[in-house]
Amino acid sequence: MFDLTAMPRKTDDNDQPLSPTGIHWQVSQATTLQNLKFIMPRRKDATHVGIFTENGSGGFVSGMLPF
Repeated sequence: MFDLTAMPRKTDDNDQPLSPTGIHWQVSQATTLQNLKFIMPRRKDATHVGIFTENGSGGFVSGMLPF
């Protein structure tokens, strides 16, 4: 379970604005994410991201529940 509700709206690191992210997944072959629950903020100005994926190929995602 990933509860992102207490995270700030945004963060600044070295003058670079970043969105709060539950998982930054550097996808590679034969990797899997399963049975994850993300509790996201319900504010209209929220910039949160449950999963940010990049690079690679062959990743598999299942059983994701947004709340």
